[in-house]
Amino acid sequence: MGGIVTSGAPKLASALNEIMQQKSAQKSYRAAAEKASQQAQLLQQKKEEQSESLLRSEAEKRRQRYQQYLQQAREQKAAFAAAGLTTQSATIEKRLQNQALQETLDEHQADQNFAQALEQTRQQTAQQIRDLQTQVETAHQNYRQSKNGWKLGSKFVSFFSRG
Repeated sequence: MGGIVTSGAPKLASALNEIMQQKSAQKSYRAAAEKASQQAQLLQQKKEEQSESLLRSEAEKRRQRYQQYLQQAREQKAAFAAAGLTTQSATIEKRLQNQALQETLDEHQADQNFAQALEQTRQQTAQQIRDLQTQVETAHQNYRQSKNGWKLGSKFVSFFSRG
């Protein structure tokens, strides 16, 4: 009996050490997964905040451009009136139409820039979330590899074998 205890003690200690390593690896994986999940949630919130900020900024820019357009139109009409020209004149009407067309083109360009900024924000966030998912998958693979390194059945039988 003493021989079993003497030869089994180092093996039992080794098995316990491996079990502790397994628990540690499992805790490490879970912590990495939890951290990545939290970071992904924060990134999503940040993206939403950036999108809101872009929307507010774009709305303010549009308001300012429209106010500027109205002011320019008033100033031109006043200048034409001071020069004795009316908006019934074909030349004056054409100039006002060109100004309105330019405003429409400016709005279209602003729409494209806004859409591009939103898409860029979305892509950056998606890439950051993919990077976090990769980190979690790597941690999970490391955990599975460390788990596969020790099978209870094969080690358990060797605890009680002689030698």
